[in-house]
Amino acid sequence: LLYFQGRKPLGFVVWDQVNNTQANSFINLADISVSGLSDFQTVTTCKTLKDQNVQYLNVGGSETENLDKFKSKFMPVTSLPLLSIDVTYKGFNTSDITMKKFI
Repeated sequence: LLYFQGRKPLGFVVWDQVNNTQANSFINLADISVSGLSDFQTVTTCKTLKDQNVQYLNVGGSETENLDKFKSKFMPVTSLPLLSIDVTYKGFNTSDITMKKFI
């Protein structure tokens, strides 16, 4: 879905429909100067998918606290804990390896 104000592009959403009931969201990019646009894009994406009888939209991980708050307000059916890790390859300084747990 592409979002415009007149001829000015404001944002877009990209997803992949996995099967008859499920889709994976890949990108939800919005102009942050337009208040509420990202919410609007998420809601219209869900409505569009519902019109196609798709029941679930996977929106990916919450890499930051603010991203988790944004996604949580849509009341997900389920939420899975994720673990992210930064890796330094063999031969590099191992003190560079950090592990971060996200909600």
